Amino acid sequence: MVLDLYLFRHGESEYNVLEATERAIIGGRSPHLDLTERGKAQARVLGEELRHRGVGFDHIYASPTVRAQKTARIVAGAIGFPADEILTSEALHEVSNGDWEGRCKDEVYTDEIVAKINTNNWEFCPPGGESQREVGNRMYNFVYKTFIKSQDLSSDKVIGLFTHGTAMKDLKAMITTREIMGVDEEMIRNAIRSCIENCAIVHFKYIPNDQKFAGWHEISWNEYGHLHGVGFKQEGYYPGRKVIHFQ
Repeated sequence: MVLDLYLFRHGESEYNVLEATERAIIGGRSPHLDLTERGKAQARVLGEELRHRGVGFDHIYASPTVRAQKTARIVAGAIGFPADEILTSEALHEVSNGDWEGRCKDEVYTDEIVAKINTNNWEFCPPGGESQREVGNRMYNFVYKTFIKSQDLSSDKVIGLFTHGTAMKDLKAMITTREIMGVDEEMIRNAIRSCIENCAIVHFKYIPNDQKFAGWHEISWNEYGHLHGVGFKQEGYYPGRKVIHFQ
């Protein structure tokens, strides 16, 4: 069996737009957040891109948040995947920012708090929330138990996961550390600081240990060429504001 694992961040949400302003909000899970019109357009062009590439899925899973569910349904419609077969998993939730969720970033992220976070971003846990290590563990455990350990290894599988930016970066960090059989702080830091656009394409391939080139392989990360024309963060539809540097 070869597992092709595609991950997609949801389309632009209401809080994503506020990133451009002094009213930027700490989102975290915020399950009620909806897609903007641009977010819906991003999901449509993602679906069109996957259809053009001939990518189809054996299974689609989505985070329970409104923004992830709607993105998954729009994409499913474009590629001919039945919407009623989309599965939901709590394991695909975004990082929980606990007591900070819904509060203004400029209010919470003081210089003192940012310095505290940056002493060990991977292990830092906001009040009532979870650390990025915990997010990475739940994401990886879900992928391993659902698609590797429990699957019939005689057939290839193509899986689509509709989830969130931090959750995807934390999964990448866990895959990286498992591939090198240990914890490399620099590699973890690079993973959790990497960029992931709304509705970008991320593709990992897993080959079982009894086959040549066994292990995890990163095929693509943050592919966003299909988003030209509808807009995305690196294209500059967010004007500049104070940048908070997490390490």
